[in-house]
Amino acid sequence: MFFCSDSRQSHTSKNIWRPSATSLDPKAYVKKLKKNWAQGQHSDFLNAELAGYKTAISGGQSQEPSEPYNLSPTPPEHLSSITKEQEKHKVESMRKAIRTWMDYRSKKTPKPDRKRSAEDDPWCHLLAQLSGVLKAKPRALKPHQRWSKDHFNAIVKGTFKARWQQEKDLLSKNSKTAYCDQFTRSTFLQQPQSVQDEYTKLAQEEGKAALQEWNDTLTMPPSTFPADRQATIDRLAGFAGPILSGMAQALGMHVSLFVGGPEPHKGGQITVLTMHEGTDLNA
Repeated sequence: MFFCSDSRQSHTSKNIWRPSATSLDPKAYVKKLKKNWAQGQHSDFLNAELAGYKTAISGGQSQEPSEPYNLSPTPPEHLSSITKEQEKHKVESMRKAIRTWMDYRSKKTPKPDRKRSAEDDPWCHLLAQLSGVLKAKPRALKPHQRWSKDHFNAIVKGTFKARWQQEKDLLSKNSKTAYCDQFTRSTFLQQPQSVQDEYTKLAQEEGKAALQEWNDTLTMPPSTFPADRQATIDRLAGFAGPILSGMAQALGMHVSLFVGGPEPHKGGQITVLTMHEGTDLNA
């Protein structure tokens, strides 16, 4: 059973706090944990579980640390009723402490990830709506480009590689992409007219659909589905952190963000999130 009373448990067993054997208090084993209570093997275990916890809550799922520690044990039959109650309260207390530990670290302001795609990030969509800064409008593929997506490996690739080996010395190194596109278009025009017509129509239809999706993304209100809202909550630190940091630098002041309300993966339990950026000039 994974019981962790406080930071002293990671040192020597003789310093572990225990209630008296005759205590009748159901919460006798429950102690208020202090800052940095998870030390040693407990800290190692929780940090190893943190990545999986982040992944789980990003999809609106409830996630608890996994084995080898059983956080919902069934008390042995020979225990007295008061001992069973004491173990029950201790487990509930530790579950709450571990969830708080996980939540704090999973939502701690990370460094902005400039490489991450903004396609599925609701904060990027909202920022585009509010600021008028739009991501690039999708462009419809040309017929030969759309045909190439389905047939490049089977029809174009081998012949093109052989042709490029013959002519690459006559062309600049940076011209390979343009030459490949020209070669693909030439190959496409050798296909039956029915195939050309099919892919011309397909490129137009898919281009219109992509443009419609782009417009919808920039104009539709945020999703209110619990899983989508949880994903937005989980991305709040990555979105708001750089903004608060920039505001603090521009203003020369301390900037804080306070958010409170029901959180889906906690079953609607009220959660308060705070973020702070800047320097305390009185420190």
